[in-house]
Amino acid sequence: MSSSGITSFGAYIPRLRIDRSHIAKAHAWMAPSLRGAAKGERAFCSWDEDSITMAVEAGRDCLTNIDLKSIGRITLASTTAPFADLQGSAIAAGALRLEQNIASMDIASSQRAATSGFIQMLQSAQSTLFIASERPVAKPASPQELGFGAGAAAYVTGTENVIAEFLASATVTTNFVDHFRAAEEQYNYYWEERWIRNEGINKLVIKAATSALEKAGLGATEINHLIVPPVQRGTAKTVARQLGFEGNLADDLQLGCGYTGTAHPLLMLANVLEQAGPGEHILLIGFGQGADAIVLRTTEHLASRQPARGIKGNLADKLETGDYLRMLSFLSLIHI
Repeated sequence: MSSSGITSFGAYIPRLRIDRSHIAKAHAWMAPSLRGAAKGERAFCSWDEDSITMAVEAGRDCLTNIDLKSIGRITLASTTAPFADLQGSAIAAGALRLEQNIASMDIASSQRAATSGFIQMLQSAQSTLFIASERPVAKPASPQELGFGAGAAAYVTGTENVIAEFLASATVTTNFVDHFRAAEEQYNYYWEERWIRNEGINKLVIKAATSALEKAGLGATEINHLIVPPVQRGTAKTVARQLGFEGNLADDLQLGCGYTGTAHPLLMLANVLEQAGPGEHILLIGFGQGADAIVLRTTEHLASRQPARGIKGNLADKLETGDYLRMLSFLSLIHI
């Protein structure tokens, strides 16, 4: 039986970008400390964009030169879906002109929605379009407002012409609360950073990563790329140090995009796949109510299956604005 894994990938980042200095300046009168974190740009959705439209754009980037009839399933992972009871994956399937006889499923309610769902698809021989898409919204003048971004990553998984082979995975599931958003609330509530770092990242992530490496029969020094989403500053370096990792720490995409929540590990993975060569090992981490760890190995097919735009193309195609109120309006945080 052929090995399963990733057969194609793509991404989308909204064109609208605002330099974080404009956000910090707007709040300087009451939150001057934000200036210290006001580096780089963050992406944000236009008035007519949401997690489904971004998913469609990422899907289009991923499906270049793919026979649409070969796709047997579509899955969409997001915690910021625009509808409570309309299936986003079905809407995306129609926009992407996939066959009507495919299976469809949405995954939500966890920052690990993307990585947990991705693990299930990677282990299946069925050709699946898996998309993670997110437009997190933060309270104005909060650190998250500076750090957040928006984007989507899409992957086709299966067994034909695999560009990144699935080697192993491990999951730690526990009701560890680093932040949460009640169903009727607009903003997330965040717990103390030391709690997240000491009890979450230092224990749960390391446990999942160590287990996945053991299953793959690899040591940390044999991993070429370590992908750790920027849950908080310094997370990747902390994980690398504890694992004894000496390779490439993946770009966290904070300077040009911002943190995209559940979609972020797969956006970072897309960026790594654009730069990696064949035969390289990748360790991918997901965090939230526990931790996921996925081990992949790139193949000789990677160079021939690059996306039309990918992360690099999306970051370059930007429309800059210095209008902070424009961003608030498009995020429905003010009404004009």
